[in-house]
Amino acid sequence: RPLRLRTRKPFTGDVTLDCWFTIWSFSHPSELLRMREKIPYCFRFLRDNPNLWNLSRWHHYGTDLPEIPSEPTLPGFPLNEFQYAQLRHGLGCQSCKAHDTRKTYWAFLRRWCKSCFESKIIKEREALSLLQAAKISESQPAMGGDLASIQTILQCVPSGMLDSWGNFVGVGPSQAQSLKTVYLGSDVERLITEYDEQAEANKDTWESKVGDWARKKQEMVNQRREFARAMEQWENRSRTEKCGDHQSKKEARKKYFAEKAKQLDPPMNEEVLKRCPSYARSVKIPKDPNPLAWTPLKPKLERERA
Repeated sequence: RPLRLRTRKPFTGDVTLDCWFTIWSFSHPSELLRMREKIPYCFRFLRDNPNLWNLSRWHHYGTDLPEIPSEPTLPGFPLNEFQYAQLRHGLGCQSCKAHDTRKTYWAFLRRWCKSCFESKIIKEREALSLLQAAKISESQPAMGGDLASIQTILQCVPSGMLDSWGNFVGVGPSQAQSLKTVYLGSDVERLITEYDEQAEANKDTWESKVGDWARKKQEMVNQRREFARAMEQWENRSRTEKCGDHQSKKEARKKYFAEKAKQLDPPMNEEVLKRCPSYARSVKIPKDPNPLAWTPLKPKLERERA
């Protein structure tokens, strides 16, 4: 039997965990991140109920955000819903903890400051040299010879692209001469270690198995590339929409303040209004106009006009 609530009688019962689960599932992912960071109880609740992150994303974004590849499509994809939310809405470098870092490198599923990013990447030539030094090509004559086998193995590593000035431009590999392909040095070293372990464990059959091993790795990289591109496109769309929304709000403020200025005694025309510093500052704020915004602006305009 449902509880009957009365306006004259405050509710004094306990809010059940199921109720909190429903309430938090409608919270924005960025709010969940803040609660997780600042409230120990929320940290434990979100840790024990990982599906909350998925529900929160669906309630606020629907199908606009790319889905994380998951079982059985891609076993072992290195990203869960909490990490996904953290990369979208979190703040701070995940390496040096610099607080104001916002840039997420979707190609590598990490958020880093520029210095940390530059310290972790290596160019394609360096990556090929590491593989060559590991003597991978010598153990794989069946894969097409020295350079061909190294390049095949390198396709098992996620990559990004830099422009001529060293700026990150997106997920790789590059198909243009003006863009350079880069890899994480740690990814290349991890691949070499895994390759050596597999080769040692399958000494007699490794030459016949290495092709399947590489194809599985490349499938993971291809899925990560598709996901990273989808996220980069989503970020670009969101940025464009946000800029358009901000601009429309600024234009609305200009129109609203101009109408209000005409009602002053004596009226203030738009040319005079544009010369007032307080007006110039106010119309740069990307918020909808309202009487609360006009109230503090009015006496400033009257002083500046005088």
